[in-house]
Amino acid sequence: MGKSTNTKRKDGRYCKQKVIGRDENGKRIVKSFYDTNWTRLEKSVAQYEGSGLLGLVEQKYTIEDCYNSWIATKYSLADSTIRNYQSAFKQLGNLRYKLIGECRPMDIQTLYAELRKKKNPWVIEGLHIVLKQVFEFAKNNDIIPKNIINVIEAPKKVRGKRRGLTEEERQAFDLAMSKMNTWQQNFVMMCMLTGMRRNEILALTKRDIDFTNGVIHVNKMVAYKDNGEPYIKNSLKTEAGFRNIPLFTELRERIGPYVKSLPYDDAFLFVTKTGTLISNGNFESRWRTILKKVNQFLPENKTTSVTPHYFRHDFATNLFYAGVDLKAIQYIMGHTSLNITMNIYTELRINIQDVNAQFSTYQKTGQSKVSQTFPKRKIQHPKYRMVKPYFVNA
Repeated sequence: MGKSTNTKRKDGRYCKQKVIGRDENGKRIVKSFYDTNWTRLEKSVAQYEGSGLLGLVEQKYTIEDCYNSWIATKYSLADSTIRNYQSAFKQLGNLRYKLIGECRPMDIQTLYAELRKKKNPWVIEGLHIVLKQVFEFAKNNDIIPKNIINVIEAPKKVRGKRRGLTEEERQAFDLAMSKMNTWQQNFVMMCMLTGMRRNEILALTKRDIDFTNGVIHVNKMVAYKDNGEPYIKNSLKTEAGFRNIPLFTELRERIGPYVKSLPYDDAFLFVTKTGTLISNGNFESRWRTILKKVNQFLPENKTTSVTPHYFRHDFATNLFYAGVDLKAIQYIMGHTSLNITMNIYTELRINIQDVNAQFSTYQKTGQSKVSQTFPKRKIQHPKYRMVKPYFVNA
């Protein structure tokens, strides 16, 4: 972006030409700068580049034009991600019609200030993420000289602490099982004992429950079209999402009869009464019914509104407590990196007395109880000697 050529004319003036964009036919648009003093010329060019006017003042592209071109390149993203981007961009309001080359950092900062008065910080952060990519796209396509979003202070946000279930919630779900129908019982059990994402569970078929090898094949998910219609997407959130996870004994015993009763291998485990995929609205209704039954076993001031994703956090942390290796947990959960596993899903329920006892045992025996990958080590206690304080006379 902004490639230039430098020449000195016969009349003594210096000339500097810069590519400031392209026309509708893809031909480069060049702007020429003149001055008899080279230093002043350089300063003029620098001021023009820093003004944000380079490119689209001539080309008349709005921020919305650039957004539409950018989003068209995101065909590989999940439909839900595209919808999130669209929802975030709507927060731009009428500013979307502004020429992108005329947009100043002040315009965006003013918008953020207004949104802070009435919107959640997460909404502003979503818009900031989208704008940063749109302006970068415009810059890379010779439309603007620089990405002004890079100099704008990102909105401050406070991340809520992710958690699993409380002990009271676990007990309530256990007690409510007797009040649930087969669909509800099996879905909750899948959440509890697989750590799978909701839309991964909804896409499971009889073939995916491999009783012979004791695994569940995770290889697809339910996604939703713009009109809310569900369909099977043969791709997952990331490549790490494709995995074979353990079919634990308790889960095998609970869902085995139900799965084996399904008429054919490609039959889905969780469908509507008419045999169709579960829509988002249908699922929300079913989950509210489940929570209504669970809340019968909780005090009125402690009713729960957990989502299936809470079970995912809970399951990962329980794997850690069970002594499963962190790399194995990463694989089972379908995380792309170990940092995600450690930073998000192992919110440990710390008991200082237990930590003290466990560390003392480890110091004495050298044997780790967290992972079998840690070898037993030989403890060599240091030999201490008394040292006379410096202020004591010899």
